[in-house]
Amino acid sequence: MKLIALLLLTVISNTVAFHSMVIRAEVGETMTVECPHTEKYGRAGWCKTYLPEMCKVVVSTNGEDHNGRTSIRRKKGSVFVTIFEVETIDSGIYWCGLRQADFIHISDTIMLEVFTADSWQPNKTTVNGEMGKAINIHCQYKKQHASYKKFLCKVASVNRCRIIASSSPSKNRKYDYNLVVTLHRIDEGDEGEYWCGATDTVHFEIGQVKILEVEGTSSQNITNINKSSSVPIGYFLLPAVLVILLIILIPTLVKKWRQMCNISQTHYRSLWFQTSRFKKSSPPTRGCDPAEP
Repeated sequence: MKLIALLLLTVISNTVAFHSMVIRAEVGETMTVECPHTEKYGRAGWCKTYLPEMCKVVVSTNGEDHNGRTSIRRKKGSVFVTIFEVETIDSGIYWCGLRQADFIHISDTIMLEVFTADSWQPNKTTVNGEMGKAINIHCQYKKQHASYKKFLCKVASVNRCRIIASSSPSKNRKYDYNLVVTLHRIDEGDEGEYWCGATDTVHFEIGQVKILEVEGTSSQNITNINKSSSVPIGYFLLPAVLVILLIILIPTLVKKWRQMCNISQTHYRSLWFQTSRFKKSSPPTRGCDPAEP
């Protein structure tokens, strides 16, 4: 943790804390964030940056735990901050940590972007990697962000992205438009969505989205097995058609057979009467049912 002086305003660090997260929330949504690295005991504080290296305290535990739409509380040793019905003015960079007298121990950085339905449409590209090998993720930035701190975060859940790598501010503002992050020995746990971002400690922007796909994962193997074991649809379609035709034709064939059998039976009886006029026995039957003798 970094110990930072606190006067009327909180002086903050000029670097991006490693324990950082980017959160996106839609206008009107109630959002709750945990500060997982803040000390379990003591007075916790939540502040918002508004000038480089300066941050204004919004809420603190022990007496200042509610301020307008923002509240802070401790639960089972963790610190939770809630902003009710977020508005676009809530967007910005926040710091969370332990507050003691005129000092605050910064432990977590939260970059919050409040968006509307169509306000965020970053450029998305797919990056392909191979299981067990290294992969480079390249982030490109706008000219105005050349001097910003660059970072890469991995989406952990919907609209929540944890920063996994960051760079220091560039001294050469003219040429620093890129950030390259190398992931070593990647596996299926590395698959997913990554955001490329830049910040000057007061503002931040997500410029690109990278979708990492790892070849050779269990899901990829299952897909390959399914592809290799597939057979032409005709192998299943033709027998199915024949079965359907049989189901349709059998009742018609049985009806025709019974009709022919009845005609044969009538003719048979007529012949018996012609040849056995003087016999007192009844005419024999000749059934149409195959089960009859």
